[in-house]
Amino acid sequence: MKKLRFLFLAGVATLMVASSCSEERTVMGGLSDNSIRLHPHITGSSSSRAVETDLAKFGSFKVTAFQNGLANYMENVTYTKAAGEWSTDDGNFFWPNKGDLYFYAYAPDVPGASGSYEITSSSQKFTNFSPCASAAEQKDFIYAYAKGSLKGNGADGMDVTFKHALSEITVAAKNENTNYSIEVSGVKLGNIKNKGTFTFPSCDGDGNDASWITTEDKADYEITWSTPVTLGPERSSLDVSNVPFMLIPQKMQPKDKAIDGTYFALLIKAKYGEKVMYNDWAYIAIDTDWQMGKRYDFTFDFSLGAGQDKNGKRISLIPPTSNCLILDPTGANVGKIDVANNINIFWSNPDVGDAANVLDKKSEWVAKVIWQDINARAINFCNANGEIISGDTYEGKGNQPLYIKAVGGKKGNVVVGVKKKGASDDAYLWSWHLWITEEPQLVGGFMDRNLGAMSATPSDGVKTYGLYYQFGRKDPFTGDIDRYDINGNSVGKTTITSGKVTFAKAMQTPAVFYTYGDSSPYDWASPNNYTSKKWNDITDAAGKSLFDPSPKGWRLANSNELETFSESRLPWDDLNKGWIYEGNWFPINGRRDAQYGSMAIRYYYISWTSFINSTSYGRAFSIAKYANGIGVDYNALWGRAYGFSVRCVQE
Repeated sequence: MKKLRFLFLAGVATLMVASSCSEERTVMGGLSDNSIRLHPHITGSSSSRAVETDLAKFGSFKVTAFQNGLANYMENVTYTKAAGEWSTDDGNFFWPNKGDLYFYAYAPDVPGASGSYEITSSSQKFTNFSPCASAAEQKDFIYAYAKGSLKGNGADGMDVTFKHALSEITVAAKNENTNYSIEVSGVKLGNIKNKGTFTFPSCDGDGNDASWITTEDKADYEITWSTPVTLGPERSSLDVSNVPFMLIPQKMQPKDKAIDGTYFALLIKAKYGEKVMYNDWAYIAIDTDWQMGKRYDFTFDFSLGAGQDKNGKRISLIPPTSNCLILDPTGANVGKIDVANNINIFWSNPDVGDAANVLDKKSEWVAKVIWQDINARAINFCNANGEIISGDTYEGKGNQPLYIKAVGGKKGNVVVGVKKKGASDDAYLWSWHLWITEEPQLVGGFMDRNLGAMSATPSDGVKTYGLYYQFGRKDPFTGDIDRYDINGNSVGKTTITSGKVTFAKAMQTPAVFYTYGDSSPYDWASPNNYTSKKWNDITDAAGKSLFDPSPKGWRLANSNELETFSESRLPWDDLNKGWIYEGNWFPINGRRDAQYGSMAIRYYYISWTSFINSTSYGRAFSIAKYANGIGVDYNALWGRAYGFSVRCVQE
C-alpha cells in the first residue's frame, strides 16, 4: 500500500542581499547604483525533515548569475545568515544598466557523496550526483532559478523560489492479524539508481524542463535499529531516526523475484505464538515512478503475509493449515479452517501458482461442499460459537476463518472447497477433507486406521478401507462408491480424466482423478516442479508439507519408520482379509490404477510414504499375500498417479 502527497508546504524567508562585484566583470552598459535584493522562498516543506524545511536552517546557499553570452557575473557566491540578516563576504553586487541577469541558486554546497555544479551561460547542471550511503546523511537538495533586470527589479528586488530536486521516501507498516506478531528492526531500498545529472530549468521557460538523467549505477540503502518496532493494527512509522530516504527521482523496475528488481525490504521477526516463523529480510517489489519534489509514504500491511525471501519464495507467517479436519460425529466440536493460509502460500509461489488467486483483505470467497460419501446432510456452516448459519454455501472475505460442525449421528468424509465469489466449480483455490469420526489412536507406532476409514475393527470390512490418494496430492478419492452433495443427492462416482495436468489445475479440480494417460512417466503432474521434494513440498519444511493430507498432530510416514515391519510380525487374518501388526489392522483394500483410474482389489495392502524416488516414482509401503506366504516392502517404487491408502504417524 502506498500513499502519495506533494512535498514541501510553503515556508517563507525574505532576505535583502547586498553584494559587490569586481569592476573587471563584464556586463551590458556597466553597473547601476541599485544593489541586487533577493526575496527567496521555498515551495513546500517536508514534515519529517523539519531541520531542512526552513531555508535559514541550511546555514547557507550559493548563487551563480550571468548575462546571456557573457562570463559569470556572480559565481558560487555563498550567502549565510547572521543576526537575522543574509550577507556574503564577496561584498556588494549591483544590477547591470542593461539586459537581464539569470540567477541560479542551490543548497547545500555538497548534497551527496559526489557531484559538482557546472553553471555558465551555456550550461546549468549538477553533474555526477550520488546520494550518501547512509539515510541519516542524505540531504534535501534544493534549487532556484530566476531572471531579473534593473528595470523590473531594481526598486523592489526579485523573488527567488527554491524547489526540491529529490524524492523523499518514508516507510511504515502495520499488522491486523492477531494470529502472529511482527517485529521490524530495519528498512532497505534495493537496486536504486544512485548516480545522475540534474539539469536546471531554463529561466526563459515555464520551469517544467528541470530533469534528471540517471546512469545504470545502482545501490542499496539501509537503516537498522536495535529496538524493534512491534506492529499493530495502526500504521507504525519505521523511520525511527526521523531520517527518511532522499533519493534521485526515477522509474522503479520491479521483477517477479523481488530481489532482482527495485524493492523494499523490511528486517522482520515473525512469531506464531512462541514459534519463530521467519527472522530475516522480507522483500517486496516496488513499481512507482518517483518524481522531483514529491514525498512517497509507503505503508506495508502484514495482515495476510510478508512478501518474499531472498530466493523469491513467499514467506509463510502461519504454519500451513492441516488439509484434514477431524469433526466429532456427535456434533459437539466446531472445526476452524484458516482459509487464506494455504491458498496464499500456494498461489503466490511463482513455480506453480498464479498471484491473481491470492486472497487479500477485500477478496470475496465462497465455501462449498464438493462431495461427501454420506447420503444425507452431514455438516453445517456455523460461527465460532457453533451457531448454525443457514444455507448450502458460506460466503467470506479475506483471511476470515471458516467454521464447520457435524450434523451429528453420522460418520463419513466430506470435501469442502473455497473459490472466489462468482468462480466456476473448476476454479477452486483450495480444499479440505472433513473426516467425521472419533479421534484416531496411536497403535503400534501408527494411526489405528487408514486416513478416511470409519473403523479400526477388522470385522467392519469396507469401513476400514479409508480413502485413496495420488502421490503429492492432498485431496482424497473414494473407492467404487457413489458420492453426494451437501444434502445427500448423488453426484456420481469419482471423476477420472486421462492425461497429466499442472499443479494449479489439480488444485482447482480436487474431485478429479488424473491418470498419466498413455505416456510415461507414471505421474499425474506435468511438469512436476518438485521431483526432489517429499510429497511435493513447496514449503521446504523439514517435517509436514503443504500438501500433506494428514490431520493436525499427524503426518505422512517416512520409509525409515516402516522398517520395523516383517513377515513374522504380520499374521494373516483370513476371515477379515488383512494383517494385524501389534494390534493395528491393515486391510486388503486395493488401489486406483495409474493409467485408467479404476479400482483393483487384490491380495495386497499399499500405503504411500512421504518420500520420492527419481523423477516419476513415489515410495510406498506394501504387504502382499502370495500362495507360499507374504511379502513386505517398505520402500516399494510406484508411479505417482496410482491411488493408494495413507497411514499416518504422529508429528
